[in-house]
Amino acid sequence: MAILDGQANALAQTRYPVRRPGSVLPAELEKPVSWHWSGTLRDGLSQIAGQIGYLLIMDGSGPVVAIHETNATQASLIDELALAAGPRYSVDIDVPTHEIRVSHHG
Repeated sequence: MAILDGQANALAQTRYPVRRPGSVLPAELEKPVSWHWSGTLRDGLSQIAGQIGYLLIMDGSGPVVAIHETNATQASLIDELALAAGPRYSVDIDVPTHEIRVSHHG
């Protein structure tokens, strides 16, 4: 994770995590999980969205990413996938509508 954070910082990209200071996340995003997985960004987010009852809105498959976490939450997995996808992808969660939206920039 530190390596990916360093790469994002080197590219002068600001990372916006799901959890922000002072925020409270719904229970489905706080669910503890272990996840060892690799595949496209779409496939990874689709799996998480299905587990938490959210709809994924995304065009294309996105890059191939790998996540290996043994003590995480669904929210932190989404953060990991967003960071691993690189600065050309934005992953936003709309809690009221239960949607995960992915935007490709460039």
